[in-house]
Order: sequence, then C-alpha cells, then structure tokens
Amino acid sequence: AVIFHFQEYIAFYVLFLSIFWAIKTIRFLIGIYIGYKRYQEALKINWRQELSSLIKSWNKLPTPRQLPTSWNDFFLTILIPMYNEPYETLESTIQAIASSQFDLKKVFVVIAAEERGGPDTLKKVQKVQRKYKHVFKDLLYYVHPQGIPGEVIGIAGPNLKWAAQRFIEDYLSKQNLSPKNILMLKYDVDSRIHPQFLSALTYTYFTTPNRYHKYFTNAVKLYSNNFWEVPTLMRLFSGLLSAVLLSEWITNRSKKQSFSLYAFNAYILKKIGYWDPVIGVDDTGFFWLAFIKLNGDFSGQEFYLPNYSDAVDAGDYIKSHIAQFKQQIRWGGGAIVTPMSMQAIINNKALPLRKKLWALYVLFESYTFWTTATYFLSLAIPMMSLLTPNVAFFAYSHIIPNWIQLILGVTSILILPTEYFIYKLYAPFKKNISMKQKILFFFEFFLVIINMYIYNLIPYVKAQIDIMLGKFGRFYVVEKTHRPKH
Repeated sequence: AVIFHFQEYIAFYVLFLSIFWAIKTIRFLIGIYIGYKRYQEALKINWRQELSSLIKSWNKLPTPRQLPTSWNDFFLTILIPMYNEPYETLESTIQAIASSQFDLKKVFVVIAAEERGGPDTLKKVQKVQRKYKHVFKDLLYYVHPQGIPGEVIGIAGPNLKWAAQRFIEDYLSKQNLSPKNILMLKYDVDSRIHPQFLSALTYTYFTTPNRYHKYFTNAVKLYSNNFWEVPTLMRLFSGLLSAVLLSEWITNRSKKQSFSLYAFNAYILKKIGYWDPVIGVDDTGFFWLAFIKLNGDFSGQEFYLPNYSDAVDAGDYIKSHIAQFKQQIRWGGGAIVTPMSMQAIINNKALPLRKKLWALYVLFESYTFWTTATYFLSLAIPMMSLLTPNVAFFAYSHIIPNWIQLILGVTSILILPTEYFIYKLYAPFKKNISMKQKILFFFEFFLVIINMYIYNLIPYVKAQIDIMLGKFGRFYVVEKTHRPKH
C-alpha cells in the first residue's frame, strides 16, 4: 500500500509539473513577445537627447535626497574584471565604450586585472590604458594579487572587490569625490554595448525612485559577437538564454537577480561590503548580499538596450562543448548562495516575514526546483516502471502518461515560435551561411531537451555535489577566442 501511494504521488506530481511547464511556456512566449516589442521601441529612442532633457529638469527628479547636487557632480564608473583574455578582446570592449553617445569625460574606466593571468595581462592593460586614457575622465587599473587565503579562484568576485574597494576608498577619496555621486557598472570584458547604452542606463537611474536600493541592468543580453560561428548547442544555449532573460523581465520581474552587466550606486556597494570573495558566485551573490544587508529593500530595474557578448568558443568543436560544460559547472556553483542566504535571511530580524518567505521561495525555485523538474518530467515515469513493474496493473499508470504526453506535445508546438524571436534578436544571418543551414536553424529548438541535460541538469548536479564535498574553491575560467567586434 505504501509503494502504491508513493508511485501514485510521483505520477500526479509529474502531471502537475507538465501542467505547470505548459503554463510557464505560455507565459514565456507572452514575455518574449512583449520584451521584443519594448526592445524595438527602445532602439528608436534618442537616449542622449532624452538624458539632456532630463538634466534640465533636475529638481523634478524622484527621491531628490539620493541625487547629486547637480549633473556636474555625477560620474559613471565602468568596472571590468579581466583574467588573461586576448588584447583584441579588451581593446574591442574599450573601443565600444569609447564609441558611446555619452559625455565620456564623466566616465571612469577601471580594469580589475588578475595577477594569476600572468605578466602578459598587465602588458595588455597598460597598452590599452596608453591608447584610451585621454578619452575618458580617467582609465586606471588594479592588479588583484593571487594567493589571498580563503578566496575562491576562477570567479570575478574577489577581483571585483579588490579593485572596487581601492577605487572607492582610495582614488575617490583623493579626488574628493563622493561615492554617492557615482553610478558603477559591473562589466564583462568580452562585452560590447549599444552606442546609447550608457545614456539609457543613466536616464533609467535618474528616473527611478529609491535608486540607492536598486540595481540597473539591460533586459536584452545578446551573444552575437560570434553567434553564427559557434557549434549548434552553443548557439542554442546562448539564444535560449537571451530569450529567457528577456522574457523574465516581463513575467518574473520581482524574482530577477543581477547577472552579467548591472549597475548600482557606489555608496551602496561600499555599504554592503562589496562582493563576497569566499563564495563561488559573484553576480547572484551580489544580489543576495545586497538584499540581506539592506533588509530586503533591493530589487532590479531594467531598460531595453542591448549589449553584445561572446558565446562560448574555445576555437575547436570538441573543446567548445567541453568549455560550455565546465562553464555550467561554475554557474551551478551558484547554488552555494542558497544555504548561505537562507541562514542569513532567517537570522535577519529586521527583514519582514513576508520578504523572508518570498526570498526563500525564490532561492528554492531558482536553485532546486528547476534542476529537478527536468529530471522528473523526462525520467520519473520510465524509472518508476523499471523499478516496480507491477505499476502497469494500476489504471493511473496508463492514463497519466497519456495526459503528460499530450500536454508536453502541445507545449513543444507552442514553444516553436521561440526560435523565430531568437532569430529576430540575432538577425540577420551571416552572409556565408547556406540556405540549408538557415532552414536547419529553425529546427534547432528540438535539441532543447538534450541541451537541458548536458548544460543544465548534469553540470548543476555535479556542482552541487562538489559543494557538498567541499570541492568548490577553484572554478574553470572559460576560454574564448577573439572575434571581430559587433
């Protein structure tokens, strides 16, 4: 009887997951449709002109106590962590910033270099400094020493903290500049931004109430620097990631956590203690650290201009797949924020109960539910039949799988338009792509289940096992070949 109920509960749970998956798919499609429309609208706006008009209405901006006295007192800092990427990658990134339709004399560029990257890293940084220093308010760098006890290796967090702390507490202090007047943008070294990205970011910052307690990010993150050149699974992974990130800002806005490029007030960064250098995650770790330190008063605010990054490309077909897998193990290491944040959330007496419950739910959904959902949807029923053959004698073992198959079949058809939106985000095709390759592109989405196992379930489970065994002190830094800038 116990076995019967156990099997029955699993079967109905998988049925529930199927229905939930179908609902999420519909919401996802609605989200990406609305998000894409907002993206198109954002591209039409002259953000520099909008920002200029905004500056003229300085006294009418929201939350005036969190504003500089005037526009003249405001500065933007771009913080770029670097390991040992090619000089061409760094130079293309700086050039994209230098091409921004923004007052570059209000921009500090801070390169956070890793000593572990070797002596060539410093040479690359100094070379780009000599070439571009005059373009900005200043271009400076800090070298994060290797071998600091307790720091996690292979992520940007320790490097970011080292550079940001020295920039804010030493450099700004000597320049007599207040961190409260600095908007700091955490930037990826392989990223290129839209020419009006900085103007749109700054406009969003000034028009958002309670801006100290927000992080600001773009909803459109494209991996288009090499999108059409990478292997199929790399392209599928990158395209789907862009679609999911865009859709979630419409459908799950309250649950969004910082990722890739995101900006914040420098005073708040100092207040929360910068990035935590001893956990194996930096982006989402930053969000939860700020959420806890600010007693739940921290959330995201998006805008819809794009940045263009590199999809994983190790220069070789096999090596690229391996590199993508290793990158996902590193991303899966982000699960460490769950127990650490849960403990801090529960112990924080200043955090309202409602926000505690919300945060615990988001952590569970992000790092536990979606990892196991893939497994249950595809393997639970077959494994149950294999382990207990007598399940075939129960009526539900025939009815429920048919329902699940129908629901997932309809869901698969509904999700096909996703590939169209991915194409629209990454269009046009490269000129050297054949008609056969163009047609096959629209059918790549049928590989999504394979992609989810190889680059989601398996590496994430491995990462969590490594965490459980205490093997999370060092992470793989993804190798990426240089491609011409976007």
